[in-house]
This record gives sequence, structure tokens and C-alpha cells, in this order.
Amino acid sequence: MKGFMALVILVLLGFGGYNYFQVQALNKQVTALKSQLSAERVSKMQTETALSEATKALAQAREAINNTDTTKARAIIDDAKVKLDSAAKAVGEKSGPALEWVKQQAGEIGRKAREKLGQ
Repeated sequence: MKGFMALVILVLLGFGGYNYFQVQALNKQVTALKSQLSAERVSKMQTETALSEATKALAQAREAINNTDTTKARAIIDDAKVKLDSAAKAVGEKSGPALEWVKQQAGEIGRKAREKLGQ
């Protein structure tokens, strides 16, 4: 009987040890997932900020073209291209279409600026 009780206690201690190591492994996984989620949030915020700045710059370029200030428009377009390139590096799958739209707008504005210079 004493031997059986000792065996039961050893089995219970084994289960306790196994559970402890499982909980530690799960804690490591949760920590890794939290870190990954935080990095994705930061990347998304950076992408949104870069797209927003590029969109504002393109609006300013349009205004400058409408006021026939093509030199200023070119400088603003160049600045917007730099911002678009930085956004492209950090872009996620969901932001891809927005980035493409802004790039198309930049190309259109650049074309308008060249047309104004040609006139």
C-alpha cells in the first residue's frame, strides 16, 4: 500500500511538472505574439502616416500646378515620391491598393506639371 501511494504521489508530481513546463511554453508563445502584434501596429501606423503625408503633398502640388507654379509643384511631387517610397517599404497587403492609387495620382500630377511647362 505504501508503494502504491508513493507511485500515485510521483505520478501527480510528474503531471504537475509537465503542466508547469507547458504553461511556461505558452507564456513564451503569448509574449512572442504580443511582440509581433505590436510590430505590425507600428508598421501600419507608419504606412498610414506616410500615405497621409504623400496625399497632402499631392494636393499641394495640384494647387501649385493650378496656380502655374510648376517649380514648387515639382519640388512637392519629388517630396511626395520620397514619402511614397518610404511607405512602399513598410506597406502591408491591405495598404497596397491605397499606395497604388496615390502613386497613380503622383504620376498624373507629374504629367500635368510637364504639360504646363510645355505650354
